[in-house]
Amino acid sequence: MTPWPHGSAGELSVVLAMKFGCTPWQWRKHALNEDWATAVRILEQEAQRVQQMNRK
Repeated sequence: MTPWPHGSAGELSVVLAMKFGCTPWQWRKHALNEDWATAVRILEQEAQRVQQMNRK
């Protein structure tokens, strides 16, 4: 098996499916651009919160 390339939409669809539900295929085939953008924004905000907590 070959994994999706790092940083690809395929890789991101796996992360989004793990975090928000559905399957990677559903994210790639049925999600709107707004769904992707909102999910990525939420992940970025969570990452920023974790970084801030680690600095304290």
